Amino acid sequence: MKNIDKLINEIAKKCEKKRYSLVTTESCTGGGIAYLITKHPECSAILERGYIVYSILSKEDVLGISSYSLQTFGAVSKEVSIEMAEKALEKSKAQISVAITGIDENAITKNKIEKPGIVWIACAGIDKKTSAKKLLIKGNREIFCEEAIIQSLKMLLDFIT
Repeated sequence: MKNIDKLINEIAKKCEKKRYSLVTTESCTGGGIAYLITKHPECSAILERGYIVYSILSKEDVLGISSYSLQTFGAVSKEVSIEMAEKALEKSKAQISVAITGIDENAITKNKIEKPGIVWIACAGIDKKTSAKKLLIKGNREIFCEEAIIQSLKMLLDFIT
């Protein structure tokens, strides 16, 4: 957790300096990124809003992720992570966004498109090109979520710079 606290503080400093606010869009982390940001009184001012879009239906209903992308590429894909980051940014008043979608290696899924252990993270900004990154995370659900959050925060920190 100490590592996460340090990352959040660095993100907050950079956001304050650039006058950025942040929108989070989380699937596999279930709101963990937004929660950890709001845990810090000095950092919570950067969070404009957060979306939890755990199910495929919520990705479509809440954010407007295209059913074509979901059916063609799967909910855990580069294409969907980018759409999540960009749609969340459009629906908010924030200047940057981070989105994460993944499936831990122990999850039970009927969908053959998603490969267990895969995570896609995307960052979008009003004045930046959207970027996405694929990770493979092994371990139980707790390890999976913590590592996914850490990697999302690291990517966000680099994206702000």
